[in-house]
Amino acid sequence: MSNAAFVEELIRPSQDSSWPEWTHPRTGLRYGLRVLRAGDLSGGQMEACFGLVQATSGDDYRASAGGWRPAAKRREMASPELRYVLVVQPGAGGREGDGRVAGFTSMMATFEGGEPVVYCYEIHLEPALQGTGLGRLLMGHVARAASRIETVGKTMLTCFAANGRARRFYQGLGYGVDETSPRERRLRGGRVVVPDYVILSRPTTTCL
Repeated sequence: MSNAAFVEELIRPSQDSSWPEWTHPRTGLRYGLRVLRAGDLSGGQMEACFGLVQATSGDDYRASAGGWRPAAKRREMASPELRYVLVVQPGAGGREGDGRVAGFTSMMATFEGGEPVVYCYEIHLEPALQGTGLGRLLMGHVARAASRIETVGKTMLTCFAANGRARRFYQGLGYGVDETSPRERRLRGGRVVVPDYVILSRPTTTCL
């Protein structure tokens, strides 16, 4: 499916003339929203997305058992099945293609436990865009895409257990701990091993 078809069939809101723009509620700055396959991102766009991951989640990765593995993360982000929704601040000439990537989400239609799902791989915003409602808007696009694929019953994502702010955000959107999420384990010596992450999901019966 082309990027344009993905937008028309799975992403575009039915009653929202603002697509593909978003206006910052405090500054009035306008940002463009672009849907691209991973392979269609320019080198600069992919590097900007990687930089956002590193800036907003690098500490959580480094504190986890798996650690921060930049090469592995880059490979994952380049998976050809991923679709990105980029938040782009237009350049000085007003041309979106010359602009700076200020945030993004990425998603993939896949299977988890033999069940078709839409998995949200990433959502990251630079600090100036956090707490503006943009995150909810992007997650709404993910939920809408899932709801428009007939066979898909839920959206899923992975969240660091230590990231309380992110967990509260997802819970506010109706996400709960999925049955596939790893559980605490008690070792023979009595020590309890707490997973670094939780898997969250929500049904696709409604859009955000």
